[in-house]
Amino acid sequence: MPSITYFIRFTLRDPKPGVPYEEQEHLNLADAFEAFRLFAEADSRWMYTHIELTEYNWEECTDTPIATMTFNA
Repeated sequence: MPSITYFIRFTLRDPKPGVPYEEQEHLNLADAFEAFRLFAEADSRWMYTHIELTEYNWEECTDTPIATMTFNA
């Protein structure tokens, strides 16, 4: 198991009960940033309020923010 995993968390504008966000998991930073950048468009504001890319270190149990996007309605 890798010691680092990159997560993209999508905070939903209209969340389902008990599910405030969706998540993608990536094992390398380049792939994670490529996926993150795909959501840097105007239509994302209608689906999400916030998108965050983080680095999770499994050995230290730390989740470090790398990049964020916040959308106003």
